[in-house]
Amino acid sequence: MNRQHDVAELKAFARLHGRAQNLDERLLDFALYNIENDRCGDKQSWAKVLVTLAERAVIDGDLPTAVQLFNLARFPYAGDPVRQQALKRCQHIYREWLTQEVPDAEYWRFSSPGFGCYATGWTATSRW
Repeated sequence: MNRQHDVAELKAFARLHGRAQNLDERLLDFALYNIENDRCGDKQSWAKVLVTLAERAVIDGDLPTAVQLFNLARFPYAGDPVRQQALKRCQHIYREWLTQEVPDAEYWRFSSPGFGCYATGWTATSRW
């Protein structure tokens, strides 16, 4: 069974995260107005409303907004199938956007401590 989160608490944190990501406040207001619950898969649920808006942003070609919305949809963590898919879409759309905007960006994967990041402007002769 998937854990349901307190929607009022999610909405309060969404405001904070939205501001940190510079997400359009009117879009965030619209999303939060339409979220009624956190039942996995429900049309009015946290993740579903945000994923729907994110997919609309993809269709409109607004990849940065789509990334922001997918990222918010998986919040607070990818603990159910809809949130897990939102995380995957967030990563995929971010890579797509990055490839278009910063074609020389490289993905670096580190085994210890186990993380990855994107880098650009680095060459073998670069110094710290």
